[in-house]
Amino acid sequence: MAKNKPPIPVKIDTPSLDDCIKTIKQALQRQQTYSESLDQTIQMAAGNYYLYLKTLASIQKHAKVMYPVETREGSKAYKLHPDVEFVPTITRALQLSLKSLGLTLDTLALVEDDPLEKLSNKVSDMLNG
Repeated sequence: MAKNKPPIPVKIDTPSLDDCIKTIKQALQRQQTYSESLDQTIQMAAGNYYLYLKTLASIQKHAKVMYPVETREGSKAYKLHPDVEFVPTITRALQLSLKSLGLTLDTLALVEDDPLEKLSNKVSDMLNG
């Protein structure tokens, strides 16, 4: 019987902190709620967003979520990878910081890769020039 091979780790490109700031600003501008007075709050939210994306990339990079450890008695036990344990904490911090700006993760996803926005931009470009 063939043994299952673990999945090959995937490299995920995480955007920079500046890219996260830009994404949040774009989301606020789309909602017409951006103000320069929000810059400090935006930077805090971007830091949480960056950490969230880095954590998810780290988890996806590993082939396993659980790894074996040896107990004092010499038996084998399994423990969650530390990044997996950290996800609920960073997710909650991100949700709270985005909520203070009137945003959600869904609104950020729309800014990054919104097919409807791309289509709208193409149509405007065709009509205007």
